[in-house]
Amino acid sequence: MRTIAIILFNLSSLIVFAQSDKLTLDQTLGVALRNNKGIQAASYEVEYQKQLKKTSFDLPKTDITLMRGQYNSYAKK
Repeated sequence: MRTIAIILFNLSSLIVFAQSDKLTLDQTLGVALRNNKGIQAASYEVEYQKQLKKTSFDLPKTDITLMRGQYNSYAKK
């Protein structure tokens, strides 16, 4: 019985000091987003793609047309 009381006393002191400061949900999410390296890498990748998109353009296909002879009316041979 005495050992159970000692164990409970030790566990109660650990529980009290486990969370000394309270955070709101927004603060907790902010800390998680700042410390998560995967999310930071993904945000850098998005920024990289945005900057890369500004430098690209679509080169149209080359079109060559040849008009020879009389093309305004029927050709007379």
